[in-house]
Amino acid sequence: MKRWTRDEEAALRTAHRDGAGPREIAALLDRSPRSVRRKLTSLGLATLPFAGPGAPKPQRESAAAERAAARRGDFAFRRAMLKAIAAGTESPFVGVIKTPGAPFARPAPPPSASGYRSSAAMCAELGE
Repeated sequence: MKRWTRDEEAALRTAHRDGAGPREIAALLDRSPRSVRRKLTSLGLATLPFAGPGAPKPQRESAAAERAAARRGDFAFRRAMLKAIAAGTESPFVGVIKTPGAPFARPAPPPSASGYRSSAAMCAELGE
């Protein structure tokens, strides 16, 4: 394995700053594109694919924004289920029996050959 000299590193930095890609830099320095990418990464100069040098990296959404998005999804599911129940295509008590005053809910036996459709299929059908 051929070691990088200081002159090569300087040329690498200059070419990268000027916007050259790993293939162009590799041809200039008589190196493989893989070794150029590896050296850029080790120098902390690697950027995201398809982004030019200095482009900001995408940031993860905040936890509050993620919770809000999950809550919107929950509301959309609830609206779809309420529409299905009102249309008579879904039963509000499928799989769970709630007894007033009971501290827990007990599973109900699944209906046999009832034609029950999953709630996910119902949501897809309603376009929610």
